[in-house]
Amino acid sequence: MKNKIIVVAILITTFLSLSACSKLTKSESTLIKGQWELLQEPTQVTSNLKLLDFPDSSTSTLNFTKVKDYNFNEKKHELSYLKRYKYQVTFDNSGNILTLSTKKQKITYYRKDSIQYKKAITPIKNRMDSVNEVWKTQNQSFLKEYEEAIAGNWSNAKGNAQVNLNHDSPDPDATLSISNPKFLFFDVSFTGGARDKTMSVSFKNKNISDAIIKLSYSDFDTLLSHGWSSSENLIATKEKLKALTFRDLFMKLGEVTLTYSVPESKLSQDINVSAYKATVASNLTRFDECTITTRDCSTDNEFKAYLTPVKTTN
Repeated sequence: MKNKIIVVAILITTFLSLSACSKLTKSESTLIKGQWELLQEPTQVTSNLKLLDFPDSSTSTLNFTKVKDYNFNEKKHELSYLKRYKYQVTFDNSGNILTLSTKKQKITYYRKDSIQYKKAITPIKNRMDSVNEVWKTQNQSFLKEYEEAIAGNWSNAKGNAQVNLNHDSPDPDATLSISNPKFLFFDVSFTGGARDKTMSVSFKNKNISDAIIKLSYSDFDTLLSHGWSSSENLIATKEKLKALTFRDLFMKLGEVTLTYSVPESKLSQDINVSAYKATVASNLTRFDECTITTRDCSTDNEFKAYLTPVKTTN
């Protein structure tokens, strides 16, 4: 008899726990009320610190709190939303997972802040954070190698001597000096001017600390393959990122650009290097040519200089 009482008590407890906000105790008209969230997919942000983030949650929520916004026919399990959308409605046993269906698609929503949503989103978030951590480390490594590769003195005097007007040879000669990297920053000096006299620039020993490698969404598609940011591909993406080398950037993309602003001025500069103008070895450490584009944000003027390394003699 005692065992039967224990079994009954367990069954009652289980029933009550399952019944909390569930289909067992509430009508669908009651269940549908409240706020619902889509299971968010990571979106690309491609910054120095991270590649992926979740979008603003407000773009992926439904709010069934105001009757005027929706009409729900419980007998037909049919939802009309904002007078434009019609769906067939189903709930899971917890009442916290809502599926809206049409002939063409099914969309699954989770009750906002529910255990079910947190259980589904947590592994995606963990994988996304792991990808971002690998990218942060790799990006710092790529920046350091890029800075090491362009350190030294550059000039377009050789190009000007050949009067290569196709290269918009700046007048006066453009010179660029970049110090050895000092843990992700360097000192830069530059002189040069646009041949059409719209702009002339000269500065020495400016400390650059905001340099970034410019990579677009399409660049990451090339480096990591299409669909790399999808939640189901994040584990594979992490491994691809780990295996990515500085040399891969140039061999796969062809050209890579470093950009920075010049402190205490309205100037910015891009340094573009090409795999086709490089000394390619097991480690790509030196470039045979670079293009530097100088911009004045206050006037929208710019000019380009095509530079080669200045050989030093001891």
